[in-house]
Amino acid sequence: MFRGTFVLIVEDELAIGIDLAFAVSDRNGEVAGPVSTVDEAFRALADHPVDAAILDFELKGRDVTPLALHLVEAGIPFVFHTANALPPSIAELCPGAPVLLKPSSTTALMERLLDEIGKRRPPAD
Repeated sequence: MFRGTFVLIVEDELAIGIDLAFAVSDRNGEVAGPVSTVDEAFRALADHPVDAAILDFELKGRDVTPLALHLVEAGIPFVFHTANALPPSIAELCPGAPVLLKPSSTTALMERLLDEIGKRRPPAD
């Protein structure tokens, strides 16, 4: 499913991050992370070009807005996986970005991420 896809996982709850990493790996994807801060996420992006990302919106008291905006500008698909609804200002800056509220199943999250990736890939001949 994720064959050839490098996914950045940004999650400050270690157990959830590991669960998401296993879910991507089990679907033949490659994983950057999980990382738990925005700074670590930017370092991971510098080390590994990524094809997609899963973002927890609130990381240890800091939101991921700078990272989300970078991904939007770079055309990298992502989903928010968060405990709370996004603030309206962020929803406006990231129109159409899926938001899955915790707890959500890894299956639903992987399917939604695949949908987002599919929107950006050219159709197969």
